[in-house]
Amino acid sequence: MLVVLPSLLLLLLVYTIYRLPSTFSARHPAWTYSRSTYGIEVSTTALNSVPVQLVGRLSASQAHAFKAFYNVGVIISLLGVVASTAFVFVEWARAWTLVWLEAEEHARTQAVVDHVRVRHVLGSAPTAPDTSFQLLIPGVTAPLSHLPTLLLATLLAQLVHESAHALAAALDDLAPARITFGFFLCFPQATVGFSSAADHLPRGARKRIAASGPWHNAACWLMLLAVRHIGLGRLIQADVDGRVVQAVRYASPLYPFLAEGGVVTHLDDLPVTGEDDVWGRYLQSDEVADIERGWCVPEAAFMGSPMPSCTTPLIAFRLVAAAYTSDDHCLVPHPLLTAPAVPTCNAAGQVLVRPAPAEQVLRIRLQNGEVLMFSGDRQAVFDDVKVGFTAPVVLAGFFRWLALFHEYLAMASLSLFLFNLIPLPATDGIQLVASFLPDPARRHHVEASRHPSAAYEMDSPPARRSARQDYGWTTAGTGRAVPVNANARRRWDDEGEESDDEYGEGEGAGEGAGGGGSRREGVWQRRVRRAIEGVVSATVAGWIGGWAMVALLRSS
Repeated sequence: MLVVLPSLLLLLLVYTIYRLPSTFSARHPAWTYSRSTYGIEVSTTALNSVPVQLVGRLSASQAHAFKAFYNVGVIISLLGVVASTAFVFVEWARAWTLVWLEAEEHARTQAVVDHVRVRHVLGSAPTAPDTSFQLLIPGVTAPLSHLPTLLLATLLAQLVHESAHALAAALDDLAPARITFGFFLCFPQATVGFSSAADHLPRGARKRIAASGPWHNAACWLMLLAVRHIGLGRLIQADVDGRVVQAVRYASPLYPFLAEGGVVTHLDDLPVTGEDDVWGRYLQSDEVADIERGWCVPEAAFMGSPMPSCTTPLIAFRLVAAAYTSDDHCLVPHPLLTAPAVPTCNAAGQVLVRPAPAEQVLRIRLQNGEVLMFSGDRQAVFDDVKVGFTAPVVLAGFFRWLALFHEYLAMASLSLFLFNLIPLPATDGIQLVASFLPDPARRHHVEASRHPSAAYEMDSPPARRSARQDYGWTTAGTGRAVPVNANARRRWDDEGEESDDEYGEGEGAGEGAGGGGSRREGVWQRRVRRAIEGVVSATVAGWIGGWAMVALLRSS
């Protein structure tokens, strides 16, 4: 179920994208389709009016409420810009601190290295990563079987993100110019593009459009957290006598042996049933359950076995009666430790033994009778294995997949919120920052309002003046050219782009633009924006380079 269902949904989606041009080309020539070595893509203008139509059904009070909702998103997204930028600088500092430490280690000419023998039955978990986050790479840091589910979750999070931009723009009567979606290198993508009319919007509207995508992702993440906290899944679940395995970290040595949905009943013969948190308390402590119990072996075989150091697959055992002495002998743990421990040996010629404390053997007994033996720090089991109290009573496989999809959707939503707000070129973060910079064109609008007709004629190119006359534009005493109807404005946006480029070039093009012309950045605005982009881009490049250096030093 974890592979079949999302794979079928992905295949259906790819087939739909493949068939869209042939399906709609006869009736909707606005659909265009492109295919390359690296992916497929469908773009259209046929859906441009959908967001405006949806917003048009709202009452004035409802539209005002939505604008207030997106205004809250502007504040949250601005905080996200600060947090994301701080995260980048912190990770950059952490990466190069590790580079310095690794370089010092390599520069030492004399070092005392303590070789500690680490013995594993299944092996111990690798050390935790040094970074604050871990890249999710199917087949490397996550199971390859999770790839279809991850792609579905990412695509849905992107659709939520891009639909937010379209809806926020529609609240200010701006329709998308083109909607694009597809797959690139097996990764889903979706974009919403706008015409140059977006530059004519008030600053508040531009803030809402820039922040709306990350804000929708943040709201989606919060709703998913609420669903998890409320526990709606408990309606179709029942209590289990033990602990249900919900997830196992892919890099854990337990992953191949401990399946999701399995039920753990005992840790070292200690029951983990009931509401008491025996699982967490025992795995996070040094307590040894039933220290006076052990397993019976022939005395002659035990005393004749080799003394430490033991070689795989042998581990050190000692007499229970002398549990704190060092007279250890090597024995094969399997299948001896698969049976429950006993307090005494009734048969003659047998002795009671148990693994030496230094072996750190943890026995994990499952409901189906299997026993897993883990050697290492028990805290790693607590960190790598996520357990619960309940299991679905019907369609267990489907609901396990639904829980996995819920987790990946929350992860994708939070990632899109944070990484889209890093002020890099072409991200929502730099667009939001730019919208907060003072607009020098506003001063011109205030001056032009005193003599609207004169300002309009002076600042408008001849081609634009004739176009405005043809399409019914009027200054209406506002100092800005206003279209008489929406159709005229849309035609002006389409036909005026070339004129915008022709008359908008130069460093100071934006400072003298009239109300109807294209709003351009001032010189200092452009320099501030590019400075921010340059500093953050260099920091991100240094961050990546730092981790590359760490990997290189560690490999040598």
